[in-house]
Amino acid sequence: MLKHIIDWRIVLFSFVLVSCNEKETTTKIETFPVTRPLKFDTNSHIDYVAEIMAVKSIEIRSMIPGYFLKVHVDEGQEVTEGQLLFGINNAPYKEEVVKKEALLKISESEMQSASLEVQNTKIFRNNKCSTQFLKSKDGIT
Repeated sequence: MLKHIIDWRIVLFSFVLVSCNEKETTTKIETFPVTRPLKFDTNSHIDYVAEIMAVKSIEIRSMIPGYFLKVHVDEGQEVTEGQLLFGINNAPYKEEVVKKEALLKISESEMQSASLEVQNTKIFRNNKCSTQFLKSKDGIT
């Protein structure tokens, strides 16, 4: 038993010697730059599957067919009475107006011609003239 105690003492003494001979190690403390948090608004975006519908929905339709050239309002924008909403291609309608004006001039000239014929007929009737009388007067029978 004494032998065990001595063995232990030797082991203990050797640890003390080894621990005393070690150099003291100093730990280096690392330094980092310190910043302040940035303050600004952020937008979080989450996609949802949904359909948004207006409380009051009004359909607007043109009274005449045609293609839109320009849309003057955005969807959801408030509008006032009489405000221009859409621009429609009016080239076909301009062509139709030109055609109708030409037909009107033709009809007016035909009406004027018919009016002159009626006036001439009234004059011949009032003068009691006829084509037979004119033919016999010229000597044509």
